[in-house]
Formats: sequence, structure tokens, C-alpha cells
Amino acid sequence: MAGRKSQIKCALCGKTIVSNEKEKPTEKQRIVEIIDGTRYIFDTNDCVLMFKKFRGVYGSDFI
Repeated sequence: MAGRKSQIKCALCGKTIVSNEKEKPTEKQRIVEIIDGTRYIFDTNDCVLMFKKFRGVYGSDFI
């Protein structure tokens, strides 16, 4: 499986995130947030906001 790239997925919605704009310039960059000491990667600011809201309601049980 040489030459296979690992895919990064949004922590909330699970969409694949393309981090290299040279490959697909239409795709958005990833958003990295550290929440309660843990690093999460998201595809949009909406996912960051919703994740934080769910985390506020459900606490550590959300993950």
C-alpha cells in the first residue's frame, strides 16, 4: 500500500478534509482547535461551534 495517503476527517461530521490546497484548490483548509486539552480537527467553523455546544451539554460523555 505504498503511496497511500492517510485521510483526515472532521471530528464532528466525519467529512474528509483536504489539507493541501495544491491538490484541490476548491477544498477548504482544516481548522484545528484544542478543547479541554485535546486536539480536534474540523472542516468548517460551523462544526467547531456545534461540537463546543454538544460538549457543553453532554460534557466528556459526548466523545
